[in-house]
Amino acid sequence: MRRFFHDIHLYLSIPFGLIITVICLTGAILVFEDDVTAALKHDVYYSESVKANPIEFDMLLHKTDSVLPDNVGITGITVYGDSLRTCKVSLSYPRRAAVYIDRYTGEIKGDNEKIPFFDYVLRIHRWLLDDRTEDIPFTLGRRLVGISVLVFVILLVSGAVIWIPRSYKSLKPRLSIAFNKGMRRLLYDMHVSAGFYSLLFLFVLSVTGLTWSFPVYRSFAYDVFGDGKEQKTDLVLPDRGFDKDNVFDVWNSVYRRLEPLAQGREITLTHGLAKVKCGGYGNSYAEDIYEFNEETGALTDFVPYEKQSRSVKIKGWILSLHTGSWGGLPVKILVSLVSLFGATLPLTGYYLWLKKSRRKSKAK
Repeated sequence: MRRFFHDIHLYLSIPFGLIITVICLTGAILVFEDDVTAALKHDVYYSESVKANPIEFDMLLHKTDSVLPDNVGITGITVYGDSLRTCKVSLSYPRRAAVYIDRYTGEIKGDNEKIPFFDYVLRIHRWLLDDRTEDIPFTLGRRLVGISVLVFVILLVSGAVIWIPRSYKSLKPRLSIAFNKGMRRLLYDMHVSAGFYSLLFLFVLSVTGLTWSFPVYRSFAYDVFGDGKEQKTDLVLPDRGFDKDNVFDVWNSVYRRLEPLAQGREITLTHGLAKVKCGGYGNSYAEDIYEFNEETGALTDFVPYEKQSRSVKIKGWILSLHTGSWGGLPVKILVSLVSLFGATLPLTGYYLWLKKSRRKSKAK
């Protein structure tokens, strides 16, 4: 049985190892995308100073709407807990478009655009730079990434089986790293011992990442851990016509009603729906949901995070676990380091395999 897992580990790692290295390396970089973007685009995400009375955001929305093209509408607004943060105004077109507005001056500070470097890294991480089209949602690059991550899960499991020592005496060497016994021994220990310590973290990152590659696997995850299929909570601009003057005024009144309840937490308002970040539970996407009448502003329903469906919760947990966003900067650093180490596992494996192959060739 041990030989069987050894063969699986070897013969799957040879063709997929380099792709796994690329996926892990790019993932380690993407962990800090939000932090780096906020630092490089500080003038977009933050106001120069805090004033006593910010502009009512219905006025901000009217001002923003007045400069938008006729085919683009406002679908929502996010007000952050940090008083220095600019407001994010979401737009109906293109997909995920938004602008940032200074709460104190009404100035449009900039667009919600990815830094080209991170966009490039994401395309490698998700699709191996393959072009995506609506006609072909599952491109060759996306399939290769998905298969490689699935292979990585198998390699982690098979590696764990191979790691199990045959006796108690051989346990200690498998748990330690020798730094003074040569390069080959160091790389061996990095692959075997350090690989064991990072196994659980890499396994979690891999199985959560599979949800973006295989819809069947994603549905299975929601069936097992949730309460049915994935539930979409994102809203878009409704097809019906609406009175902008009234809607923006209503959004502002709802925000004023929720602001004291939010206690400095992030609030997002869209058509008939308000979301307030919870700021706890380990799920960085956890939020309380309020429904309201868009004509009168009356609150019609309230669903706290604790009472939301398990499918909504599992979606947030998958995102939080995979991106390392659930525990702040320390967890992000840990996830990035683990991902970087995951990128080295195929490389050290190749090295050990080639060394062993050469010794066998010389022995003949």
